[in-house]
Amino acid sequence: MSEHENYRKKKNIPYETQTLVNKEQLEHELFEFFADFKRQDGKHYKVKSIVLTYISL
Repeated sequence: MSEHENYRKKKNIPYETQTLVNKEQLEHELFEFFADFKRQDGKHYKVKSIVLTYISL
């Protein structure tokens, strides 16, 4: 199972992110993802790192 599939299962997301057509829903999903974004050691990333990741998308 991929990391993406694990995340969707953990968050009870029944659909593929790629199927979203509504901009607001996609933004909501991204915000939820970044709010839960953690390093491998379990600590949260710095806000600047998350912002840079979001901008790169």
